[in-house]
Amino acid sequence: MVPLDRSPFIPEALNDLIDSFRLLPSIGPKTAQRLAFATLKMPEEQVRSISESLLDIKNKIIFCQLCQNISKKATCNVCTDENRNKSIICVVEEAMDVYVLEKSGAYKGMFHVLHGSLSPANGIGPEEIRIKELLNKISKKTIL
Repeated sequence: MVPLDRSPFIPEALNDLIDSFRLLPSIGPKTAQRLAFATLKMPEEQVRSISESLLDIKNKIIFCQLCQNISKKATCNVCTDENRNKSIICVVEEAMDVYVLEKSGAYKGMFHVLHGSLSPANGIGPEEIRIKELLNKISKKTIL
């Protein structure tokens, strides 16, 4: 990320917030500026709530030991659901994909979240994503 030109007319804390927003995917310089200035206008209670929510996702969400989905427990709600078809598995790139499929209500099988995709050009091989866990699951036949 290339930092924005820091204006001497904008306090450093606001410039830092703009740069922080730019770390998020799909957030460009102008959107980061709009978000930062909107945050500046928000009541302190709302800003504190956002701040606490950001910390909560890092401190309270873990990866399911079975499927690598996001969870608040060692085993996620999908993996503990007795009504799931445990003979099929849908391999997805990100936890967001599980959310989308679950919201549709159409899929009733199990999942495995890779947390990324193979991209040799970017130095992302099988070791950088959760393929090892998937292969382990298949070899132990925990999905059949």
